[in-house]
Amino acid sequence: MGPSDDFNDMMIDTRLMDAGFEGDPYTWTNKRVWKRLDRVLYSKEWTDTYNSTRVQHLPRRLSDHHPLFITAAKTENRKPSSFRFQNMWLNHHSFFDTVRQEWNLPIEGYGMYKLQQKIYRTKELLKRWNREVFGNVFTTVEHAKQEAEEAEKNFDRDPSEANLIALNKCNAALVHALSLESEYWRQKSNYSVAGPDGFSSVFFKSVGISSKNDIQEAVRDFFCGTPMPRSFKATTIVLIPKVESPQTWSDFRPISLCNVTNKILSKLLYKKLSLSLPNLISPLKVVSSQAGFFKSRGAKTRRPDISSPFIIAAEALSKGIDHLFNGNPDMYFQAKCEVKISHLSYADDVIIFTNCKEAGLLRLMNFLRKFEEQSGQQINQAKSAFIPEGKPILLQTGSRTSLDSL
Repeated sequence: MGPSDDFNDMMIDTRLMDAGFEGDPYTWTNKRVWKRLDRVLYSKEWTDTYNSTRVQHLPRRLSDHHPLFITAAKTENRKPSSFRFQNMWLNHHSFFDTVRQEWNLPIEGYGMYKLQQKIYRTKELLKRWNREVFGNVFTTVEHAKQEAEEAEKNFDRDPSEANLIALNKCNAALVHALSLESEYWRQKSNYSVAGPDGFSSVFFKSVGISSKNDIQEAVRDFFCGTPMPRSFKATTIVLIPKVESPQTWSDFRPISLCNVTNKILSKLLYKKLSLSLPNLISPLKVVSSQAGFFKSRGAKTRRPDISSPFIIAAEALSKGIDHLFNGNPDMYFQAKCEVKISHLSYADDVIIFTNCKEAGLLRLMNFLRKFEEQSGQQINQAKSAFIPEGKPILLQTGSRTSLDSL
């Protein structure tokens, strides 16, 4: 019985399966002997998680072994992917001429309509151009790998100057294809996600003066009262996990992805309003100090720009806590400084300082319950915490038990 028989018996005993391979049938050579010494085995449990396993024998470089590239995935029936502008397209020699030729075709109509139609036509053009000219970047990489592998075999059989030149040419093509793939993944990792139309600000900046004039005309139409097309106002709602393993809806942060045109109009509106709103809005009293218009607060955040029920409720909460502590001085936290502090507030976050006496905790919890009923706001218990300081363990435990029982 030889080593190969022992290996086959081991596979039968352990119920392992050979994943097969693509590419060169051998994974090792010393220039005289070629053998398949490296292989991938997997169990039935593996197929429960990944029903598609692909092993590729990559071209050799410095080692006498071929690297093995393993791709494992759980294939599902997927809908066709939506259009997304790819930064790597900018590196193709025909990209700019193709896009500008299509973009500059005349269209009749008002500014926003012309911009809408040009975006739609360019999207359809880039879909065809990517399929017929640029090609799938992963297919290009696979083809370049096969060409480099074949050139390497030819050079191993006949190390002539012609085969060396062909090998260097194929390796250069492979490096270029891999650089495109690297740009694709780089865009995936740090790229600002585009809106529903699939175009990012990078596209409009790259097209240059052609798109600039159309965008300016569309903006003038908007401020003259021309209705905005529905495609400009479209947004995509995306849930971003706030924790590593989200379990509830509160573990996600919703964000809206809008088109570049929408962003431009929103930015212009913001700049115009920021110049006039300070003269129209009366100052607000926040944490015992005068404050006016907060120009840094965006329209898409949950922070108010002007006086609202939120500010009124926050003021009622702050005044109510002060009234509660002034009427019950024994509730104040015994700090080393002489200044007595009942609470600190910032936006919708509140820190309340009190001692660990059960009577004071009961009064505080009753006040907070009453505030919830009257204001309609609810305390987020998942983001609230009880932090004892400088008290014996038994007293800390008793205070926490009192709060939990409430």
